[in-house]
Formats: sequence, structure tokens, C-alpha cells
Amino acid sequence: PTRAKEKLLDMTPKKVGAKRKKLGRKPSPTGKKVAPASSAGAVAANKLELHRWKEKTRKILAVLASWSGTGTPYDEGKCSMALHVTLRCVDKAELTWDVANETVRGLASAFGEAADLTGMSKSKIRDLFNSFVDSEGAEFIVGDNTTRGRASPNCDRTKLHKLTSAHYDAIRTFIKFRNSSKGAGKVTLAEIAAYMQGPLAEGADSGDESSGDEVAEDEPALPVDLRVKIPRSSLRYLLTHHLKLVYAYTKKQQTFTNPKKRHQRIRKYMIEMDRALKLQDSVFHDDGTMEVRGEYVLVFTDETYIHTNHSPLTSWVPDNERTTGKTTSKGKRLIVLHAITCNGFVMQTQPDGTGIPEPALEGTKDLRETAEWIWEANSKHKDYHKNMDGVGFEWWLENRLTPAFKKQYPGKKMILVMDNASYHHQLNTDFYPEAKTPTSASKGLNAHVLRTAGCTSISVPRVVSSVNDAGEAVDSIILMNYVVPEEEPAEWEAHRTGVQGAKAPGTGKVGTVYARPSKNGEGGPGAKELTAATYKWLKENKPVALDSKVEKQFRELGWEIVWTPPYCPKFQPIELVWGVGKQRAGTLYKPGRDRFRTRRHLRRGWYGGKGKGSARFAACNVRGCWQTAEREMNAWIARDKAYTEDKGVEGKLGALLGAERWTKTGASCLCIEDMEEGGSTLLEDIEDAGGEQEVEVEEATAISEVGEDIQTAAAVLGGYDNTD
Repeated sequence: PTRAKEKLLDMTPKKVGAKRKKLGRKPSPTGKKVAPASSAGAVAANKLELHRWKEKTRKILAVLASWSGTGTPYDEGKCSMALHVTLRCVDKAELTWDVANETVRGLASAFGEAADLTGMSKSKIRDLFNSFVDSEGAEFIVGDNTTRGRASPNCDRTKLHKLTSAHYDAIRTFIKFRNSSKGAGKVTLAEIAAYMQGPLAEGADSGDESSGDEVAEDEPALPVDLRVKIPRSSLRYLLTHHLKLVYAYTKKQQTFTNPKKRHQRIRKYMIEMDRALKLQDSVFHDDGTMEVRGEYVLVFTDETYIHTNHSPLTSWVPDNERTTGKTTSKGKRLIVLHAITCNGFVMQTQPDGTGIPEPALEGTKDLRETAEWIWEANSKHKDYHKNMDGVGFEWWLENRLTPAFKKQYPGKKMILVMDNASYHHQLNTDFYPEAKTPTSASKGLNAHVLRTAGCTSISVPRVVSSVNDAGEAVDSIILMNYVVPEEEPAEWEAHRTGVQGAKAPGTGKVGTVYARPSKNGEGGPGAKELTAATYKWLKENKPVALDSKVEKQFRELGWEIVWTPPYCPKFQPIELVWGVGKQRAGTLYKPGRDRFRTRRHLRRGWYGGKGKGSARFAACNVRGCWQTAEREMNAWIARDKAYTEDKGVEGKLGALLGAERWTKTGASCLCIEDMEEGGSTLLEDIEDAGGEQEVEVEEATAISEVGEDIQTAAAVLGGYDNTD
């Protein structure tokens, strides 16, 4: 170490002068900085010289920190050499004594120079120097806050094998809580260690920001007799080898708080699909055609996406080499919208059997007799649904799906099966303005809608507290009736219509829907109370006011809609069609593929067509996709009775039994709203999240584990075009 120190500090004027000479600067006999001939050259020379100093210092530090044969720990060796550099910098600094403050001036610049040379923090350099000076050169202090190693003073010598099953259960309980929504959905080693250690004593410092007595709400309490300090390395070993846990990337879990309601929602869909199939009354023929003998035709629609660099995740590689040169860029994203029946695509075909072209990528939006619509995403949002809105969906219905369906099935009515994406539920504008609903409307607007719909009064439930004869507090619910005036107050109308300068009215006549609520209930309803009452009254007396634009259009045409339950892709045959098209597009991928070739490859996956040479691709087996989804739904029906103690539905689609136990609606009703047993309660609509990422659903019974994975089934239905 001594020789290395001398080598570090041996910056003689001769050597420094030689370096300066190479840089075009005059040598300095003292080795100090000399004014250069040009300012630009001076800056370059100073930067280069400082860089060489830093590199040389840090190389020697690395050697001395683990000097062979010394047995010195790394931190001690590094701090030792850093102290040598600090003392040298202090020795060279111009120090002065501040008489007024009784301090030494100039140390800060010396500490800064030493920190710059060694790469350590300025505060660490200062602590090393102060401890060395305070001990009159006898020692310096190296801090140790770690718990690694049994030689550390912070290490708890409690052996790991002395932990009991109660400790293990406590750790499992804490991890489960922390991974839940109440516990922030994550947990770290430091948080587990702090929990097992328990609250720190007052004034104690663990050296970890996550430690301490700060306890999250609803956090499980740890008994005092189970508190133990577990070293970090031991805790990691315990989690991985004893509790069989892994530290891995996680994804958000979608949880339905009421599994029974979710199961009812799926049962509702099964009954509606059974009725829809009976209304369709179709027969498949051996020549690949479908004869529709009923008045209606089932149509399935959904949205998806594909990137121009979409390619398979598998490839032939050596067994010991699992990496490839696949690009990390996804390329441009295309949004896809289409529709199918139980037997094929909704579209007109060309002479070769493929679908007619669709020119949205070229910038043309026109009326075509095909349900296909493919366009480039105009948003980089992770959720591809952000590239679709109510206006776009309505345009597609009017200019693509409707003309294509009427051409393909003249004289028939449509039953459209789709999810609950928000843009499928844009409210019609007959009662509410654009983008307004009962929940987003003001109090004055809801009152105006009630008046327009013919409502004269509403009832609002209120909780009233009273004392009975025994002196006990009792809560009871009473209905407060409020009048909807025949004429709208002038100040409320001015504010609702946006008259310039009109201010929001404070209140209205007592006993009307415009008055403010009062403690005795004689005022009026609150904004939230009026929202709930408006929705309830419209639902019961004017349901057309709550129809979406799509529902209104379909009602006028005599068509029907069936809404799919959320997160049930196996019940939607078009999901398999997406898999077939994407798999074909992936196998045809080559570097540099643009959006037009991507669309051509996707269409080839759907409609088939000519390939290279004499090769020809088979079209997607849409009938097979429907039959696969039908098997999944029948498998769910087969387990329904076991879930509901022999009260569920049974049989299969097209011949379903037991629907009368759950709904009193007629056999042709495809919008069931009384799915609770006995038909007493309305079932709330469940919004479909519509996310791009896969979502897990927590429920008492799994949706369906029968059948193959969607991608595998899609490969079968697509004909396995991989040559291997």
C-alpha cells in the first residue's frame, strides 16, 4: 500500500510538464496550472488532465481496497485510501483560520476535490477526516449499518431453524395482505423484515426507510412473542426455499367482490344465447353453408389490434442457446374491427373467395358491403380501446356492418353479440345532450329530463333515526316525495342552457326537486339522491331515455343485442378468429414489413388465398370457431347445477332447461333484467374493462378449464400453416 500511495502522489513537475507539452501548452516548473495560449485549448487540457487524475486514483483505490494478503475488508481498504487522498488534498489546500467563527476555511474545497477524485460522497469524506483528526491520527471510523455476515454488530444471532410454523404463517399472512388492494399490491424484503421485527423502540434507527412503527390500515397484528430480527440474506433464503415464493413481475388482479353476481351474469348470457339460437334456427350443411330458417341471424363482433412486427415467439435454436435476434420494436399498431356469424364473415366476396378490399389504411372511409375495418392507431396508449370511440363505432355500424348484413341476409334481423365497452354504450341524445348521462348530469339537467319524460314527482328513500319506548336508537327508512314543477324556474333554465353570465342557482322552492336538502327532509333531494331517483324512474317508466345510440338504432330496426359477460373470451367465437389471423400474420413476418403487408397477411389468415408458387392458404374455419365456443358454454352449463345446489340451468344451448327458475321473461326476450331467484331484484350491469393486457378473475368457481387454450385452438382452426 505504501508503494501504491507513493505512485499515486508522485506527480512530479517533469511528468506534468511532459503531458502539458503534448497538449500544446507551456510546461510549468512547479506543476501548477499555467494560463494557456488559447481558452479553448485550456479547457480541453484541464478536462483531460482531470480525467487522467480520476482514472489513476480510482484504479489504485480498487487495488488497495482488496490488497492481496492483507485480509482487509473492502470498505476498510477503500476508506483507508480515500483518507490518504483527502489528507493530500488538505495539505495542498490554502487553509485560513476564521477568528470570528473559530473554524478553518478551505476544507470544503479540499473535501470536494477528494470526493471528485475518489467517487465517494463529500459527507463520507468529511466524516473520515473528522474521525481521523479527533483521534489525533490514531484511527478512523468506517460505518456499518448492514446485517450481512455474523461478524456484523447488527446481526441477530437467532438461528433460522429456530423459527416456528407460527412465524411462517405470520409471514404468509403479511405477504397476502400486502399483495392485496388494501396493502398497495406489493411487498419487499425490507417490509417483511420490518414487520417481523415489530415497531422500533422510541429513538431507534434501523437504517431503513421502510422500517419503523408506521402501520398500514388493516395490517395484521404480529404477536409480541413472534417478533424476531431476520437478516436480509436469511429472509431471502426462507422465502425461496422454505415458503417456495419467488420475486417476480406481477400484474393487476381484477376481482369481483360478489362471485354470486358474476355467476348470475354468466347464467344470464347462457339463457339469452339459448333463446337467440332458437330464434335463428339454423342448420349446417355438408357443403359448408348454413341455412337460417328463423327470423334472426346471430352476429358476433369485437375489436383487436396487431403490430407490424408481430411474429411468433418460438423458433428452432440450439438447445444451449435460447436467444434470437428478434427486434424489440413492435412497429406500428393497427386496430381491427370485424364481425362473423356462426358460419363465416359478414362481407361480400371476390371471385377468388376472399373478402372485398377495405381501403381505410389508404385514407378512404366509405360505405362498403363488408364488416372489415382496419386502420392505423392514432394513440400510443397501452389500452388499444382508446383508439375507438362512440362516433367511430356508430360510423362502422352505419357504413360497414349494416349494409354488409342486409346484402348477405336480405329480409333477416340481426342479433348482435358484443362486449360492454364504454363506446358501445354512448347514450342517445333524445333526452340527454351528447356525452351526458344521469350520473354525469347536473341536478338541473336531471330535473329537466324528468319533466321532459313526463314525470311529475319522485320518491327518495331517507334514513330517519328515532328512539323507541325502551330508549334505544332505531333507524327506519321513509320515502320523501318531491315535486317536478311543470315549468322550469327561469334561473335554472338560464344556467342549464348556458346563458352568458348566468350563475348556478343556490336553491329552489321547498318541496321540489330544485330545493336544497334539509335535515328534516322538507327541503329537496341531494344531487346524488336525484341521480339515483332519475335513473330508477326512467328505467321503470321511460327506458328508451337510457338506451344507447346502438340500442336505439337496433330498436328502430327490430334488431336485438346480447351483451357478453366480462372476461369470458372462450364464450366469444370471434376471439378464436383473431387468433387464427394473428398466427398466420406472425408466421409470414419478415423484417421491414409495413402496415399494408401486415393487413394483407392478416386477411390471408382470415380468408385464405394464394401464396408463393403453387401454395394456397386455407381460409379460417369460422364454423369451427363457433363450435369451439359452443362447447365451452355447454361445459359451463354442465357445472351450473353443482354451483347452485341443483337450482341451475341444465342441458345445452338450443335445448336449455331451468331458465324459468331464474327469470319470468318470455322466451323471446334477449334483455333479461330479473336474474335473481324469484325475479325480485334487478341485476346491475357489469362494465367490461376492455384492457389490452390479460386479466385474471378471482371467483369461487373457475370460468372454464375445459378445452384447449385459445391460441392452440386457433392454430388448429387455422390449419397449422407452420411447415414444421
